[in-house]
Amino acid sequence: MHWLKERDMNTKFFHMSATARRKVKKVTTLYNEQGIIVTSQKELCKIAKDYFDVVFAPNIGNQAHTGA
Repeated sequence: MHWLKERDMNTKFFHMSATARRKVKKVTTLYNEQGIIVTSQKELCKIAKDYFDVVFAPNIGNQAHTGA
């Protein structure tokens, strides 16, 4: 509510709010496939990439056949 009142003026409150939000939204740990917690940026990126590779992989078995 305070942000609405102050709008996006270059205020101390605005910068503190942005910094706090950035800290909350940051992913710092994930579990790998073996159930081990990983924290390095390289490992976090690999886990995310592997996950989305599976989620967005083409599902060949459910395609409609249009041939004669």
